[in-house]
Amino acid sequence: MNLALYRPSFPTSAVDRLFETVFNGHPFNARESISPRVDVYNEEKKLVLEVELPGVLKPDIAVSVEDGVLTLTAEKKPRERKDSDYYLNERSFGKYERTFRLTDDIDPDSVDAHFEGGVLRLEMSRKPGSANRKIEVK
Repeated sequence: MNLALYRPSFPTSAVDRLFETVFNGHPFNARESISPRVDVYNEEKKLVLEVELPGVLKPDIAVSVEDGVLTLTAEKKPRERKDSDYYLNERSFGKYERTFRLTDDIDPDSVDAHFEGGVLRLEMSRKPGSANRKIEVK
């Protein structure tokens, strides 16, 4: 099969044809968003965010905290390939930003970031005296 000429078959409704035209003949796929997947969980006395950033380089990641809001910005840049013709190019790239409002029990000065294996791990300490508590439902 010649991949340069291969084109998967998709339903051809008017909306599909519109998206094919807009996206230069590539069928639209909502799953191709580059918004990162995030896990947020408690670990002992800290809050942890793990963010999937495959294909992003460490210098293209920025994390900031201002007025109780943690902001993550990153950019996945396309790789330049000289003397190459693509048969298929499905990987997405671009800039994005995610924000998270920190609760009052998080110390904004304690944010620590580590990037390894395409995963950004943000750890934030809880302020002394703040603990999770269970509330009895009456």
